Amino acid sequence: MRTPQKTRKIYEQLRNDILQHKYGRGKMLPKELELAVQLNISVGTLKRALSMLEEEALIRRVRGHGTFVCDTVQHEKIFFLLPCPDKGFLHYKFISSVFQGVLQEAAAHHCHIETLPISPTNDMADIDWSKLFNINAKSRVIICSEWFRNIFPYLRASNCRVAVIHDELKEDMQNEYADWIWLTKEARDISRKMATRFFIHGCKHPAFILRYLKDPRAYIEEDIRSICKEKNPGIEPILEPISDQALTSSEAEKIVCDIISRSPFDGVLVNDSQIFRALRKYKPDIPCGFFDLLESDIRTADQYTFYSEFPMKEMGREAVRLLIQPGNMNIHRKFQAELYDFHEDK
Repeated sequence: MRTPQKTRKIYEQLRNDILQHKYGRGKMLPKELELAVQLNISVGTLKRALSMLEEEALIRRVRGHGTFVCDTVQHEKIFFLLPCPDKGFLHYKFISSVFQGVLQEAAAHHCHIETLPISPTNDMADIDWSKLFNINAKSRVIICSEWFRNIFPYLRASNCRVAVIHDELKEDMQNEYADWIWLTKEARDISRKMATRFFIHGCKHPAFILRYLKDPRAYIEEDIRSICKEKNPGIEPILEPISDQALTSSEAEKIVCDIISRSPFDGVLVNDSQIFRALRKYKPDIPCGFFDLLESDIRTADQYTFYSEFPMKEMGREAVRLLIQPGNMNIHRKFQAELYDFHEDK
């Protein structure tokens, strides 16, 4: 059942007061009627907020004596899982933006964040299971993407609380782990909008040079073909899948030059920065759509670029908020991207 807004507000206020030592450890809080008057709320609202704090072991209520701050208040710890120990993963725009939001919200709620790399080789089949042994029923875990699916059964067996931030995929995985928190990028919606934008710009023969293009769980190819058939039935879109791994500038240039040599096109949709830069070197004046162009990349864009942005920081913040709240999980929330032309102000 959803917690009433006023109850949650009072819970968060008292929680912050306790963690900031307004009420000392082991000290008694004011009597319930007195505290309710101070906070200008009903006793019923206060009791519900106190129950939430008691569930977190921040307070203990002793019948006939009062409500006390626990002697040892432990800060919540949240594990932020990474594929491997390479610090470069925190430089990936998707992960770094989510991580910034996680850190911001964790600081606001006095939580500790521990990054946990689980594979020495960045291979989902090569998991260092010992890294996961400290995860238990009291643990909170944040996962970015379905890359970690091989450890999902282990996390389920650990009874920990899990928040998964991911692109929109087929629903079988979400259904199997329905009691987790799922924060979903509505990627299909923005894919359709960006493919449609080509035809608004007057393109007749668009190209799509994309990671995950052939991933059957992501629907990208299916949606692109559908939009192109609807807008211009006489043409076959150029579909060029690229590696999921990071490309060097020379690799990107080779891919772009190869496509240019064999397939004329008048617009292109990409989701890789190196591919974008190579295209702008050889095709500077054609419309280019850029998936998930975050602020750090705007310096590479130009007047012919249109792009999408998902609220990744907000998704990271929301993951923390939902993980630390008491009660059941079973939360599925979807986040939409905004679509911009480069010259538009946000």
